[in-house]
Amino acid sequence: MCVIVYNKPGVLLSKETVEACAKTNSDGMGMVIAAEGKLHIHKEMSNVDGFYEFYSMMRERYPESKIVLHFRISTQGGVRVENNHPFLVTENVAFAHNGVISGMGYDGFKSDTRIYNDKILKSLPENFYKNKTILKMMAAFTGSYNKFVFMDKDGYVMILGENKGDWDDKKENWYSNMHWKYRTSEYGGRYGKTAYADYGYGWGDDDYRGMGFVQGGGYAKTQKETQKEQDEERHKKFLKDGWELNDKGLWVFTGKKHKSPHSLND
Repeated sequence: MCVIVYNKPGVLLSKETVEACAKTNSDGMGMVIAAEGKLHIHKEMSNVDGFYEFYSMMRERYPESKIVLHFRISTQGGVRVENNHPFLVTENVAFAHNGVISGMGYDGFKSDTRIYNDKILKSLPENFYKNKTILKMMAAFTGSYNKFVFMDKDGYVMILGENKGDWDDKKENWYSNMHWKYRTSEYGGRYGKTAYADYGYGWGDDDYRGMGFVQGGGYAKTQKETQKEQDEERHKKFLKDGWELNDKGLWVFTGKKHKSPHSLND
């Protein structure tokens, strides 16, 4: 389950909050801000420090602007920056999504959200996100647990499924869910004193990744160890499906499937 954060003007999210969102939704991050009559989108894969630096810089430069941030857990299409939210519907409208959209078909490169954008959203009238009838149809089609945040170049924001998310105590930030907080709080986990089971979300056979924390205390793997294991599993899956790393460090499809995938160290 990903998390969307709608950040109101004049409010700076703490670095601890951004880190918590990123570490519990570790397959990529992105943000969009409407400023100077344009949408500005920035995406990162794992560089949380760089992401927060850009976010805080934009917040300082444009204190009266709204910002939408997204932290991803992969469902389908692989872990790649092209699948990071937010996405542009047009040059004037962007959106982020939390949930899984069924009926989009499987694509090894595109997430369900990207497919939905290409097949559905880009075919809608220009101001669809302001049309209540269209929004009701979208909610009915995607299902009750899906949430969307749309932003246009003028800073207009529409939250579809707002009542299924949570505002903070001061009504300054809206979160599509609070799993990022409960998984990194006094209840345990990566920031907590006691480790607990954190198994991720298994919507696709190539996307489930157990995080390796110990139920009820004891030894919990470090972030570095966990990330290495995730990278190993992802690497093995790519090799098994016929992908190889070229000399530039980019994945290319060769069609040659490895029955015994190599590790990252091979």
